[in-house]
Amino acid sequence: MDKDLPSQIAFKRYVLECLFSLNIALCVRLANARTSFSSLEPSLKWRINSLLHLQPHSSVGGYSAFFAVALALTLGMLAILRLCSRAVLAEKLLRSVAGIASLAALPVSWLYVTHTIPVVPPGNLQSAWPLLELGVAIGCMVLYLIMRWPFPHWISILFLALHFGFWTWLSLGGLYFWRAPIELVFPTAGFCACLAWGRYVAHLSPFPSIP
Repeated sequence: MDKDLPSQIAFKRYVLECLFSLNIALCVRLANARTSFSSLEPSLKWRINSLLHLQPHSSVGGYSAFFAVALALTLGMLAILRLCSRAVLAEKLLRSVAGIASLAALPVSWLYVTHTIPVVPPGNLQSAWPLLELGVAIGCMVLYLIMRWPFPHWISILFLALHFGFWTWLSLGGLYFWRAPIELVFPTAGFCACLAWGRYVAHLSPFPSIP
């Protein structure tokens, strides 16, 4: 066995924990920002804009406050994962749950928002279609996990890109996401977390990896 394999697995696990924490934190903040009004962020937004000599309602302070809170949440989740890193149960949960959670975080946050504040999805899609797509995507990830995934790595990456492209279209304003390109950080974080999960799982089992 390659002597460097344990260190490689440890590094890939650490990368996965970082991206998983970031993805979950961003999606939690996205859902919260669209359904409630936090007392912390407006104050932080005002302070940042004042420090930068910008108008009180500048989006610079708003985005900075949003991501500052998201980063704090990310670090908190990462600290918990690190503290539990030696537990066998934590390793099993990371292997079996982190991929599906990373895949579903953005869709679940969007479904939560639309349930709380009903909206018409882009393209007038019927409500069953997003759920069907999410179910199929989770099914594909389960097949990969149990070593029954028959496709090469580039097909896996393509499927992931299509999945997150679909949910970007739904959750970030359809074809008009370019009006706020910074919001692409949400699907990008999910996509990268899924890739990191694939690389981590591939080192634990002999089935195809995602490079």
